[in-house]
Amino acid sequence: LVRTFNRGPIAWLLRSFLLLLVICAMAWTLKDQDWPSFREAVLATPWNRILYASFVFIVSRIFQTARFYTLCKGGLSFRQHIGLNMGSQAGIMLLPFRAGELFRPLLMNRWNKNLKWASLLFWLLLEKIIEFITLIPLLLVTIWILDLGSNWQHDALIYGTLLLVCMVAGYRYRGFVAHWMQKFADQESFGAKALALPFLTSIASWISWWWLFYAFMP
Repeated sequence: LVRTFNRGPIAWLLRSFLLLLVICAMAWTLKDQDWPSFREAVLATPWNRILYASFVFIVSRIFQTARFYTLCKGGLSFRQHIGLNMGSQAGIMLLPFRAGELFRPLLMNRWNKNLKWASLLFWLLLEKIIEFITLIPLLLVTIWILDLGSNWQHDALIYGTLLLVCMVAGYRYRGFVAHWMQKFADQESFGAKALALPFLTSIASWISWWWLFYAFMP
């Protein structure tokens, strides 16, 4: 609607209404937070630790952005992809059912009309698969190192086994997977000829998140 009425008072009203919806969603999300305790915790935290955590957070976001960027550049700059990543994360926190995930393909399609919705959704799904595959091994190692108890270790073994089965099946039927990849996405158009960089950036992203949590561990 905003693009249809891109000029005049109607566009201004629509933009104002959408901004009001965002503000209301943020207020609804934050209304039950314990702000006095939050303020006390911030004041009790050394400023150098806050700066350290902020730096690690920025690093993690850069690697998280690079994961999708190395899969599907879409003719956009890395700076634009950082904005897409931050917008998606904000939408995930504010909207139900992780609907914010659709923010990235929506804007990419708007900025580059040559990008097809089917291809964008395919790359988004593939990024989530890579995210899951790289998360599980690091999660398993963390559970065993921290010795979180038999229940956690039992669940870790189940998810680890499931991941191993999926990886073996994916390798066994790699020709079928490659066929569907070629069907839904033109790799030459997106510059994603290999999955090595997305996997490496995803691992770096999770390690940086672990690094961030470690900064506040007692």
